[in-house]
Amino acid sequence: MEKVIFSNQWAIDKDAQWYEITKATFTGDVTVVNRAKLDYDRGVESNAYLRNCDFSI
Repeated sequence: MEKVIFSNQWAIDKDAQWYEITKATFTGDVTVVNRAKLDYDRGVESNAYLRNCDFSI
């Protein structure tokens, strides 16, 4: 299983001004939209996360 946690995210613009990222949207490709692959998860615990569960048969 692979899991990535997102926290304390910042972006910088061309004028070197920093901005805290406080919102995000996670989307899926056609595989997710058509529910052809279900071995993934996303959510919020103490921080936002994405997880690839790699089901085995």
